[in-house]
Amino acid sequence: SHIQPFIIRPFSDLAAPPAGEQNPPSVLLLRALPNEAMVAVDSRRRVASVHADASMWEVVDQTVPPKDRPAAEVPPSSYDVTASGVVSVPLAPPETRSGSLGRPFCSLGRFIVSAMHWDATVRVTTVDGKPLQCLAAQRDLVKCVHIAQDGRTLATGAEDTTVLLWDIDEDRSEPVHPVPRLVLFGHDDAISAVHVSSPFGVVLTASRDGTMILYALRKGRYLCSIELPRRCVVDQVFVSKSAHIVAFSSERQSLFVYSLTGRLIASCDTTERPVEILEVPGEDDLICVGQRGTITRRSIITLSIRTRVNCSLPALVSSAAVSIDERFLLLGLDDGAIAFIGVPGGRSGAKKQARRIISDGLYWV
Repeated sequence: SHIQPFIIRPFSDLAAPPAGEQNPPSVLLLRALPNEAMVAVDSRRRVASVHADASMWEVVDQTVPPKDRPAAEVPPSSYDVTASGVVSVPLAPPETRSGSLGRPFCSLGRFIVSAMHWDATVRVTTVDGKPLQCLAAQRDLVKCVHIAQDGRTLATGAEDTTVLLWDIDEDRSEPVHPVPRLVLFGHDDAISAVHVSSPFGVVLTASRDGTMILYALRKGRYLCSIELPRRCVVDQVFVSKSAHIVAFSSERQSLFVYSLTGRLIASCDTTERPVEILEVPGEDDLICVGQRGTITRRSIITLSIRTRVNCSLPALVSSAAVSIDERFLLLGLDDGAIAFIGVPGGRSGAKKQARRIISDGLYWV
């Protein structure tokens, strides 16, 4: 199946990128906020907080573009870039990064956490670009960051092979405690990915040494190690709600599923690198959003394909998110645009409460 999304360009009205920034304007972080707003950060460090009016959502929701036409541009009058700014410290140049980009941004509530800064710090910034904190505790480039589902723990992984755990209190003016609570050791090479699972009380780390390690969240106790096939490097990891470890290796273009005890359950090769891997609520399925706009639903047990659709996009996908009400899939693109995919008729009539883009599992296309 093929679908054509709608496109907005929130960064086109912002100021020029900071001096010396030569990166393409890829949307590296995309997060849905309440009241039908969203925040985005591009690779030029610009922050855009966007609020779309009701007319834009109605257009996206009720209109299905013809399948023989390209993605439709939404008029700028239908949305406002209500706040904008710049993450203050430049990102490290590509030649200083070992391997893939990792996950250098994450967000919680009204603030953004950014890594990959040339001075090896982690920065906390409001969604309107106001600097809040500078966290300096690791000796080399911090490559990936992740905030636990309960919003109480931040994990940062660095080139110095360590992972730090920081306490978060959103009620404080400086939400991240300035001193890390735990330092996790065990890898022999740079950290490539990290995930904190508060429901299961574990921290999952991956490294360029070709291993993953599981630690206890509360005290940092070592639980188990997983050696990946051929010591390949994984750059996306998470612990699912069904207690599975999901990992993707760009190096091998392979997807892996393990148990929490480290037993390999399934693996498969992919034709496209997933930018984001989402869970289908209440079911043992994954939805993989590919770099070229392919959206695939897979069984988390066997990784077999259940459904696949293709989006006609003007650029590669660089990030993805789901709206708060699960009725829209948001795709950040390499050219700085944001694409919307809506459930046709998802807000109207008797279907209002039933149609959700993720929990319906893409069977609506």
